[in-house]
Amino acid sequence: MTYWAVRQRLGRRGVPLLLLGIGHVSWGAGFITVPGADQRGMTGPLAVVPLEWRAWVWVVCGAVAVVSAFVPEGRDRWGYIAAVMPPLAFSFGYAWTALDTGHLRAVFLSLWYLLTQALLILWAASVAEYSIPRRKGGSRRTPSLYLFGVGMISWSIGFVAAPGASTRGVEPLLDLMPMRGWAAAWFLVGLVTLSCIMLPEGPDRWGFIGAAALPLVWGCGYGWEWITGGYGRGGFVCLFYLVSQAGMAVWASGVPEYEMPRWAQERRV
Repeated sequence: MTYWAVRQRLGRRGVPLLLLGIGHVSWGAGFITVPGADQRGMTGPLAVVPLEWRAWVWVVCGAVAVVSAFVPEGRDRWGYIAAVMPPLAFSFGYAWTALDTGHLRAVFLSLWYLLTQALLILWAASVAEYSIPRRKGGSRRTPSLYLFGVGMISWSIGFVAAPGASTRGVEPLLDLMPMRGWAAAWFLVGLVTLSCIMLPEGPDRWGFIGAAALPLVWGCGYGWEWITGGYGRGGFVCLFYLVSQAGMAVWASGVPEYEMPRWAQERRV
């Protein structure tokens, strides 16, 4: 089956399900295959569940999302429901931790899982396979820029608020610039992404470029550390950042603000 045949089979709604599914499986598989992964940072109900069980939830939900990517609109809702469950649970877990321990970074980790994963998945689920002209006063692309921008800012503040946070796996990037410098870069790019909300379709692509660029760099850092044998989970985390973060930003940039309905397109052919 050729690339274009697969692309046509996936359609507009299938692509994010495939990306999210691969990312979820990679994220969970990294914890399963590397038993010594860091388990600190979460208290409350989720902390009682063994890390390996939580990892299997990511894998199973990711597999459901991948399968659902190839089914028609309507029946693919189960893929979106499965995809949103793990990040929503982790967002709740870190929010509980923040309230329980007062740990500042847990607040921003909760926001990161909520914004760049859970709410972004719900936004993707709302995108129709064939859209109709934009409703008055609405926007299809703006919500994703909000989520990417605020998510990146939350991610950066989390590292500034907790300077001792683990940076395992990104040592190659830290050789280029200290963690505070990278946090500042994420913060500034997040602001640029948010500022592009005011731009029309076309010029707003710079917001999507920023939303994809830093996760791409971050994923490459993990990948290089894995290739050189420095971090066992690096390959899985690399794939997660490349597909679930950078890949979703690229897909979102291709969602049109409005387009002709399908019947009109077919009439023109």
